Amino acid sequence: MYKWAQIVPVLFLQVHPLIWYETCATAFCEAKTPEEKQEVKCASIEAYARELATASKPISWRNAFTCRKEL
Repeated sequence: MYKWAQIVPVLFLQVHPLIWYETCATAFCEAKTPEEKQEVKCASIEAYARELATASKPISWRNAFTCRKEL
């Protein structure tokens, strides 16, 4: 029989998405304007992506519709 930790991907254990989701949801609800909500969303995704990159699992998440990178 396998232990639970052997079945769950190592990445999930290293960078658990629930923590980032809860932080984003709380800040998003507290934001007053659409601009603040967008900033919270993008900052949260960027922080999560940075943690994934640190864990050697980089993701591409910016595009024309999701948090365009400022020049």
